Amino acid sequence: MDTKPIRIEAKIDAGVLFSFMLRHTYTTFSGLFTIVLGLGAFGLFVQSLSGNNDSQKLILLIIAILFTVGNPYLLYKKAKEQAKRNPLYKEALIYTLDDAGVHLTVDGNEETLEWTRIKKWKKTGKVCILYTSKVHAILLPYKDMKNQKNAVEALIQSKLK
Repeated sequence: MDTKPIRIEAKIDAGVLFSFMLRHTYTTFSGLFTIVLGLGAFGLFVQSLSGNNDSQKLILLIIAILFTVGNPYLLYKKAKEQAKRNPLYKEALIYTLDDAGVHLTVDGNEETLEWTRIKKWKKTGKVCILYTSKVHAILLPYKDMKNQKNAVEALIQSKLK
C-alpha cells in the first residue's frame, strides 16, 4: 500500500519537551512511587491537622509539596534549559512520514528511521512520541501537525501493529 507522505515542520519547544518528560517520568515505577509518596504525605498531613505536633505537620507538608509540585517544576526547568541549549531545537525539524519510515531533515541532511526500528508509540495532549529505545524518542508535536493529526496517527498505527 502506497501511503501519501505526511510532512511535519516541527518546532520542539519547552512545552513539548515538558509534556514528553512528564509522561516518560510518571509512567515508570519510580515516577508512580513519587506520586504515591507525595499523596501519602499529603494525606498524613491532613490527618495530622487535628494533632499538636507542628513539626510533624510541617515536615509532611514539605514532603507533599516537594513530591507533587517540586518534581514537575524541576522537570519543566530541565525542559526549558534543554530547549534553549540544544542546537537542534533552535530550528524547525522537517519530518516526513511514509511507508518506508520517518525521515528527518535538518539543515539539508536527511536521516531515515525505518518503522521496524520504532519500538512503541505513546501520546500526550501535546505530542506523539515514537520510542526508538527506552530513553530515545522522536517527538511529533500536535501543534505542528495542523489538520494531519488523524492521518499521522493512522499511519503510525498501521505500521506499528
